[in-house]
Amino acid sequence: AATTMPCRVMALGSINADAAGSFLRLGFARDDTWQTSPEWTKGASLYASTDAGGITTTAPSGSGDQFQEIGYVYSGTVIFFDPSPIVIEVA
Repeated sequence: AATTMPCRVMALGSINADAAGSFLRLGFARDDTWQTSPEWTKGASLYASTDAGGITTTAPSGSGDQFQEIGYVYSGTVIFFDPSPIVIEVA
């Protein structure tokens, strides 16, 4: 959604409102729960999800959705995060 785009950093864990946390601007991130996403195959592009804070391998395609590539799948549990500065709105 336009209110949550563009994606510039990735939180490296759950962060409560008004709390400090660690963020990744560029580089590799690992999360063992990503292994439960069988559609994440090595080399697949990753996109900011239409759900705030989510990551998906399916590019948003609904009218008015915001489209931004944010990296790629390195393995079943590791991604390379490198958000594109380009955000496109689907017509």
